Amino acid sequence: MAESSRAIERARGERAIFRLFARAARLPLRNGSVQSRPEPEPDIRCTVGGAPVAFELGEVVYSRFAETTFQRQPLRRRFAEGYAKLATPIRSQLEQRLGGPPAVSVWFPDGTSPGKWQRAIPGILMVLSQRAGEVVDGQSLPVWKIPELKGVVLEMEVRRGTGQRASLHAVELTEVRDQTLDLLKKKFGRTYRTSAPVELVAYYFSQPPPRRDGWVEEVTSFITQHLGDSPFRRVWLFSHFSGGSIPLVFPPSSTP
Repeated sequence: MAESSRAIERARGERAIFRLFARAARLPLRNGSVQSRPEPEPDIRCTVGGAPVAFELGEVVYSRFAETTFQRQPLRRRFAEGYAKLATPIRSQLEQRLGGPPAVSVWFPDGTSPGKWQRAIPGILMVLSQRAGEVVDGQSLPVWKIPELKGVVLEMEVRRGTGQRASLHAVELTEVRDQTLDLLKKKFGRTYRTSAPVELVAYYFSQPPPRRDGWVEEVTSFITQHLGDSPFRRVWLFSHFSGGSIPLVFPPSSTP
């Protein structure tokens, strides 16, 4: 039963990520066509522009970074409980402006323990309450001007969440290594069973895509060399972390 529940939750998360990607990529999806599929099929099957397409999803994240920045369950639960206790007009105003419950990312100084992360929750909720009428999706808030958070957190960003509950993402200043090519190599070596053409969506959720010069060209070169031997006809890079952008699609899509 527990394994079945985890599978259902994972499928819901995959569909949520895919819908965010489809919106950013402006895919003409047929209403109601998005389905989660079991292995050995790709993760998602849907109808795009009148034709069936299968999409395999993969998060680009450094494992050590994921261990320290992934949504810690006790932290998420306490934040969600605190958010639910905010006055209804405040929550309604926030969710109307964001388009759903908030997902808050907070950057802590290196070495800050999870116990100290939880001490920041009252201050975070207070800031959300005070700024409910002005917050926008993807907004970074000036924590250095907020007494309750000054010295406790380094940065705070608010965006629209992908779930039904408010969530808190705790981020430490931990070394981040780009795992894009590692993910592509892993996915390119897999075999899928499906009658539809397959496309790969490598997405950034827990960490941002690299900002160094030449990164996109490096990834494009790898895809150009190996796409013909892979199970995919196209590769997309999707960054939810940086506001829902498509850093790369190769080969370019004719979708408007």
